[in-house]
Amino acid sequence: MKMKFINQSKLFYIVLIIFVFSIMTSCLNDKKNNDVNDIYDGKNPSEIINLNKEIVAQYLVKIAEINLIQIQLGQLSKKKAFYVDVRELGEITENLHSGLQTELLEIAKSKLISIPNIYSKQKDILKHLSNEKGTDFDQIYCNMVIDNLDENIILCEKIFKISEDNELKKWSSTLIIKLKKHLIKSKTCLSEIEKM
Repeated sequence: MKMKFINQSKLFYIVLIIFVFSIMTSCLNDKKNNDVNDIYDGKNPSEIINLNKEIVAQYLVKIAEINLIQIQLGQLSKKKAFYVDVRELGEITENLHSGLQTELLEIAKSKLISIPNIYSKQKDILKHLSNEKGTDFDQIYCNMVIDNLDENIILCEKIFKISEDNELKKWSSTLIIKLKKHLIKSKTCLSEIEKM
């Protein structure tokens, strides 16, 4: 009789653990989806589609802004970088983001999304970086490139997650791969110059 009680007790605790785990998992899944669900709460399907397009358009504008910053940072690093590796990274950064900007503008045009040229923030960033010299310039530059790449990747992941447009999904997934490869190169470059 005692043996049966122990087995029932174990069974009770196993069921309790599974129950608690399922509640925690459910809560976490709800939390992940809340940011998107909160935006769409109480809207009919056509409003959701329009809101979705507006959000994607905002993300594309932000990606375009980052691309422009990265292009100009790359140009500046080719002139001011102390280490050859950083000058090479600047060239790669400029070329990558110039190509990405061209792609983005073509996609935006096909989706009837207006992408403005944004220069005010860029001028402040470039002015700040222009005042740096030598290895200080190199480290600040690499960190800025890494921060911008991180932000671009997050924006592309958001587009991939919420967009209903297959062309945008495909473009953003391809872009994520390109940006992550460049991020690895940038982090490697920063790591190398920090060792010197």
